[in-house]
Amino acid sequence: MRSKINRRYIGILIVFFCIYSIGFIHVKEVKADSDLDSAINGAPQGLNLDDIFSPGTFSGNVSKVVDINNVNVTDTEAVQINNGKNQIGSIWSTDNNYFDLNKNQTMSMWMYFGNSSSSGEGMAFVLQNDSRGLAAISTDLWTGIWGNTKKPTGGESLGVWGVDTHSDMSDTSKFATTAIQNSWALEFDTAINATDSYSGAGTAGSFDVPVSNANQHIAANYPGEASSYYTQTKSIGWPITFSSYYNYLNHNGLIDNVGLTNGSWHHLTISWIPGESKIGTMTYTFDDVDSDGSTNDDAPSKNFEIDTSKLNSSDGKVRWGFTGTTSSRYENNLVIFETIPDLVNAEIDPSIFDLVQNQEIKEGDTVISGDIINVSYDLKYLDGRRDWKNIVANIHLPGMAPDPDAEDPSTAERSNITYTSATITYNNDTSSTEKISLNGMTDNQIKYALTKNLSTTDPVAKIEFTGAAEVNRDTDIPEVTSTFNSTNYITHVETPKFNIQSDKGIVIGLTTGTNQIINVNTDAKVSGIILYAGGSTTIDNSHFTVHTVLNDEDGPNGQMSTTDDGFFGITVKAADLKAGKNTLDVYVTDDYGNKSNVVEVTITVIGALSFDEVSNESSFKTLNNYGRPEMVKRNNDWKLSVKDERSIDSKWRVVANATELKTASGVALQGGLVFKDNDSVTSLVNNDTTIATHVKTNNKTSITDIIKSWNKDNGILLRTTSTELDGIYKGTISWSLYDTI
Repeated sequence: MRSKINRRYIGILIVFFCIYSIGFIHVKEVKADSDLDSAINGAPQGLNLDDIFSPGTFSGNVSKVVDINNVNVTDTEAVQINNGKNQIGSIWSTDNNYFDLNKNQTMSMWMYFGNSSSSGEGMAFVLQNDSRGLAAISTDLWTGIWGNTKKPTGGESLGVWGVDTHSDMSDTSKFATTAIQNSWALEFDTAINATDSYSGAGTAGSFDVPVSNANQHIAANYPGEASSYYTQTKSIGWPITFSSYYNYLNHNGLIDNVGLTNGSWHHLTISWIPGESKIGTMTYTFDDVDSDGSTNDDAPSKNFEIDTSKLNSSDGKVRWGFTGTTSSRYENNLVIFETIPDLVNAEIDPSIFDLVQNQEIKEGDTVISGDIINVSYDLKYLDGRRDWKNIVANIHLPGMAPDPDAEDPSTAERSNITYTSATITYNNDTSSTEKISLNGMTDNQIKYALTKNLSTTDPVAKIEFTGAAEVNRDTDIPEVTSTFNSTNYITHVETPKFNIQSDKGIVIGLTTGTNQIINVNTDAKVSGIILYAGGSTTIDNSHFTVHTVLNDEDGPNGQMSTTDDGFFGITVKAADLKAGKNTLDVYVTDDYGNKSNVVEVTITVIGALSFDEVSNESSFKTLNNYGRPEMVKRNNDWKLSVKDERSIDSKWRVVANATELKTASGVALQGGLVFKDNDSVTSLVNNDTTIATHVKTNNKTSITDIIKSWNKDNGILLRTTSTELDGIYKGTISWSLYDTI
């Protein structure tokens, strides 16, 4: 009997434990499907993720790093967050691949969310400093026969937010403890959870009620903070009322209606700029790069001011990674990286330079057919934990445009820039510049693998292409994108769009002739006409500038006629003209860089009054000081004459003003320069003194030598006193010529 009883009890125990075990079985459905194959076959180039990530260590995690094998990529890996129903996953950066909140950070990646109209639930990018580290995940407080246990819970939580599975949970502070702590999350929500009925309370399906019209969306907040949630009450019954509670998520930084699960890879760029007082700015821009690498200027973008104190990091370094979940609906969640925080920080600056016009070509600028064009890509390694290795430049050079001569220009293109040479120079060492073969170029596209890595010791490289623009009609050149791949940094850069103008050949002629004779103090006026070669192009003066070079120096630019298109006028001010012959070169440019012929104009100014000869230095006789005043005579190195081309009865006078005479050590002469006119003696020291006057007696050009008009005892002399010290004394005389007495 005891044996039977024992067997019966054993049988009961076996049944009990079987039932208990069945209650805890967590079924993970992994579904191999064509969508995953399609995602991998169409995946973009990405980084190798060796030593970058560690899967979350909680029980039931499905996230991992997977190889991407398709014909278009090399050495590319992805993180796979989910790939079946009822899953929860997380993957985190390794300890030495932290996110440093103290410095600028940029990440770029491609994200895949499946291809289904019935998907769920999504994934989240997370910064976290949870004490659980790799084990951090959303957890539900589950009550079993042996007490309460925390169970990783997915669904709308995406593995990072709080878990709303208790209809009596009205305390948001307690609710927030079920999320990843000390964290900030950016969610990519593929399923709207908008249950708001009484019976739906506690079913973890209400986060999105406030944004139910947002459809698939992106939003951010702090999962472990009570302020990220708010509670709503649902009640039934009367007169006895029963209440249940929902917890809604505050969707800050919302980008709505993004269409995540459309079977495409979506590009995301995340940029972090730290600020003062622990507040920094996180910018996230979605679909900012198209599948061909070109920039999408209409990409949605948001800024989120992050309070880093909420991440509770003593040194500003936090773990980063992804979480994701599925429910009875599922999707394939994959991420491929182009840049990773602080792995490699680098930049590439593309530029176009017109060597003929000697100017950089910016957005919307114009070059002329026949101009020589230089296209360059300046690569610069800034810093990072690794060198920039195995760089492969997939360069798309500007120049391709629809062929207007083709039968169907919309489907046929031709190159409007013929590239003839290419080089690469490392570290600005032009002595070791390497030539790049253009034999493999097709449709202005070429692939080139750099022979050197870039690092802190060898940080820069410059790739240059030279070619000639050639069109038979005005042609718009679109922007083009080049992609630079490597094992640890990938980026895309664009050259600006510009226009190649056919060489129309501007021609100008002067209606005022090429020789002018004008009187002194008279402006010179030059007028002309503008034509394009062939004369078939309309002239619009607003597009032209007239340039002048006067006596080998840049002169005034043209005052274009506002009423008569094709005509221009230049006024050269009298003050800018010298006496006698002046040479004025005139030419015209248009807004497109075309330059006309240069016409030379000779302007002769007659009737001028000017100094003819003036000594740069003059001196006096050496004085042997005998302790008495002296009047020292001039040496024979004085020159001062006036040239007068004016008419009869014209008058002039010359005024002199002198400084004190001093030795090199600063000793001043007690006497000074004087002007002696027979018995009259006038000091010139700081005193304007007329030293010569003249009235013309005929219409011929006259030259008056003022020095010769004085005898040795008159004119400018040096007066000394009896107390002068030995030395060499120097000073300055200023001469002024006036056209009146």
